[in-house]
Amino acid sequence: MVDRYSAYKAMSWVKDGVIVLPFCWAHVRRDFIRVGKGWPKLKTWALEWLRRIRGLYRLNASRLAVERDSAALGVADDCLRQAVAAINKPIARGVNRFKARGSYCLAGVT
Repeated sequence: MVDRYSAYKAMSWVKDGVIVLPFCWAHVRRDFIRVGKGWPKLKTWALEWLRRIRGLYRLNASRLAVERDSAALGVADDCLRQAVAAINKPIARGVNRFKARGSYCLAGVT
């Protein structure tokens, strides 16, 4: 996972699409907090995204709480991966609009 340090995007493999930068939800979350506090008209929108991100963190905590070799881990992992995929859909639409390359993930979930 990476933050949005501009040098990463300057790498030729990233520019050529060979590798995709997985951005960190913790960094993205901070941006939504800043938007919610700094732009009153966007506060509701920012709070909705913060709620979605909080849901991912809760699912990840549930996944980490189960025994590593148990069947429950597979269930918890599937739930989290589905949630990550669902939250990435609206992001992908917006990202594609700006022709940026990137994805977002939690530690251990891509």
